[in-house]
Amino acid sequence: MTAVVALVGRPNAGKSTLFNRLIGKKVALVHEQPGMTRDYREGEAYIDDFPYLLLDTPGLKDDTGSALAPEMEEQMEKGVEKANIILFLVDAQDGITSADEEVNVWLRKKNKPVILVVNKTERRKTHPEDFYAWGYDPTLFISAKEGLGIMDIKEALLPYIEKFSSKDDGGKAQRAAFNLAIVGRPNVGKSTILNGLLKEDRLITSETEGSTRDAITIPLIWHGEKINLIDTAGIRRKYSTKRAMEQTAVEDAKRAIQYAQIAALTLDAQYPLEHQDLTIANFIINEGRGFFIIVNKIDLIKDKAAFKQEIEYKLSRSLAQIKEIKVVYLSARTQKDLNQVLTTAQTIYDLWNKRVPTSRLNRWLEEVVAQHPPPLVGGRHIKLRYITQANTRPPTFALFINKPEELPGSYVKYLENSLRKSLDLGSVPLRLHLRKGKNP
Repeated sequence: MTAVVALVGRPNAGKSTLFNRLIGKKVALVHEQPGMTRDYREGEAYIDDFPYLLLDTPGLKDDTGSALAPEMEEQMEKGVEKANIILFLVDAQDGITSADEEVNVWLRKKNKPVILVVNKTERRKTHPEDFYAWGYDPTLFISAKEGLGIMDIKEALLPYIEKFSSKDDGGKAQRAAFNLAIVGRPNVGKSTILNGLLKEDRLITSETEGSTRDAITIPLIWHGEKINLIDTAGIRRKYSTKRAMEQTAVEDAKRAIQYAQIAALTLDAQYPLEHQDLTIANFIINEGRGFFIIVNKIDLIKDKAAFKQEIEYKLSRSLAQIKEIKVVYLSARTQKDLNQVLTTAQTIYDLWNKRVPTSRLNRWLEEVVAQHPPPLVGGRHIKLRYITQANTRPPTFALFINKPEELPGSYVKYLENSLRKSLDLGSVPLRLHLRKGKNP
């Protein structure tokens, strides 16, 4: 069973904007003219890869409190009856109106879970206490237009999504499959690794470089989790891709990285971390994908302890933007430690989807500023006002400050490193965006 969430509220409260934010696509028409949504619209959305159905309903009452067309009220009624959870959206700029009061009374009669969402807080003129009077728990304050507070909505919805998604599957909600791309230079053993994970000779392996010409996706069930394994053609240096077939292989591998959630860069233990390996790693990081390294053919290395120390040192120098990169050492030929690939991929995938409450983020901000205040500019401190998580996949944060253009890059790096360590994000890419403004 898939959970159903309905967006409810009077016209022009921002339901369609929030609908687009939650499903991650611009599907619903957004316009300043009230009443643009005439029928309830459906869209599939995800929270931590738990799917749910999101309904964007017509406004029940207009800004004067008068009833809209009967057919629109009928569509509203159908959407609410279908829903398991309701997001009741109001406009912070207008405060509580008589139309909001009518919607509130109407929803109370439905006897369904309701989360009150106060939208348009980027230009709020009223006090939050006004909205607490209704007694909804939780009451969330967001800006759908600016993307603020979206993670708070997802955090509030998640227990309901898990509950209603698990009714027909023995108490465990099924998550959508994630894509794991095995990438690297030619002849490092990518296809051999996948054959070992699949426990069958599913892919052709050869000592000849470039025996895999295109990316192949193969589904796998592992400990109840669905994983799509992607074997990619080896990425060669540009000067060796003169033939059209080899150029196609390069582009196909890059597309696989773009469509994957997690990418495992595979190295040959005999020739590790060559220039091309670092180029691939930077491409994965710039795309914001979850990332770890597989060092294959470890059985050919005599002093394994010294070799691992050398790899860690090179990573710390060559890929300094990602701390604590996870490395799996294995032998695909002997299948030793092969299962660590899937265990590591699952761990990084969960971190890649990690959501952090706004309250925890701002406690971190207070502590980090107290330990190391931002530098003076013109004799005055730059003020770090507020931080919130704007997105996941990868974890993305918005930091509101008074002078973002004057904050030194070294201090931004200090904040990123501290945030990564505080949230235990390991080798997952992290994005910190500076925005000018007051505490939203």
